[in-house]
Amino acid sequence: MSVVHGDLVPPNILVDDTGAPTAVLDFGFFTTAGDPAFEAAVAAAVWDMYGPYAEEHTVGLTRLFAGEFRYSADTLHLYQRAYALATYDLFSSDGEDGHFRWCVRVLGRGGLTPPR
Repeated sequence: MSVVHGDLVPPNILVDDTGAPTAVLDFGFFTTAGDPAFEAAVAAAVWDMYGPYAEEHTVGLTRLFAGEFRYSADTLHLYQRAYALATYDLFSSDGEDGHFRWCVRVLGRGGLTPPR
């Protein structure tokens, strides 16, 4: 069994003086036992959610994780969409934080055909 953190981004990773990771923090989504590919998919999608190159970074990291970890890119895209559907209303109630708009963009990327 695997445990999925669900928000693996730089601010949630403690490092020592040499830059080596020592701990993962912010367990807000640390509630899922499941496929480690979910972690990779979400990490790729949230690494740079709101920056001007967010989509480019997501595409590049998704491609990298698919190749390095031998995950299906279709599965990673499906997990990114599942994360968007699960979190679209978890943050600001008025949508001003940008998360809802980010979720809409994730859902609109590429085709919506599930992997085979």
